[in-house]
Amino acid sequence: MINPKKNKIILKKDSFYKLLENKGMSVVGLAHVMDVNPSTIYRMLNQEGETKSTVIAKMMAAFGLKENEFDVLFIFNSSLLKSNGLTVNV
Repeated sequence: MINPKKNKIILKKDSFYKLLENKGMSVVGLAHVMDVNPSTIYRMLNQEGETKSTVIAKMMAAFGLKENEFDVLFIFNSSLLKSNGLTVNV
């Protein structure tokens, strides 16, 4: 069973910076295109807080990525609950 409280979406920093460079953008420029505050992107880079699906969708669109290319930019890290209540990271 997946533990929804332990699911985390992690931004792949290397891929992020490569895509940013390919687009000739800065973090501030990307934030402008995405219509978010630059601090939102910096929080994603530093794995601070939860990443909202709307922000993920905006970032993928800004980079021209399709839904099936999610793994180019993000890692979905989830935890499973064992029957004994212990959590196992996947």
